[in-house]
Amino acid sequence: MNSPSCSNSSSPQSSILGLLCLLSRTRTPAADMPNQVPDDIKRRRLEEIMLAQQQSAFAKNAQRIGDNLTCLVDSVDNQCCKAATAARPPI
Repeated sequence: MNSPSCSNSSSPQSSILGLLCLLSRTRTPAADMPNQVPDDIKRRRLEEIMLAQQQSAFAKNAQRIGDNLTCLVDSVDNQCCKAATAARPPI
């Protein structure tokens, strides 16, 4: 990605990333600031960053295939086991 919006999201240490679009709220100081970024551009930038993060996370996860991890099992059902490791809390 050559987009300026993705230039700072390629840190090799980041495996978890949470983002959101901040939409203008009337009667707030930020809503009255000049040069507002249009909502469609905010959404496009969000999508670009999340795609870059997804690709990074998939690559990192592929390197972990075959690793043995100590984990704490949070819940189990007949299709899924949810667990936490020291590096990743349960979701």
